[in-house]
Amino acid sequence: MIFIVFLNYSSAKFRLASNAQAALNRDREDLARAALYKRRDAQKKAEAIQQQLQDLSDLQISIQTDQTLALKRLAKDSHPLY
Repeated sequence: MIFIVFLNYSSAKFRLASNAQAALNRDREDLARAALYKRRDAQKKAEAIQQQLQDLSDLQISIQTDQTLALKRLAKDSHPLY
């Protein structure tokens, strides 16, 4: 889900840059400026989502490592020493 949102913001950046250029071609600096502000906001949101994805990936790796260690401990504790 987060990845899809990230893709939407990423594609919005390019669309807004194109809108800004089209507005400048029509001598509408106000619209171009608005599109560039929206592009900047989309860029910030995309970067925040990308960081969240990285954080989630790191967390998943940590959980998998902890699970592996816990399973090893359980296996070790379930076999009595003779």
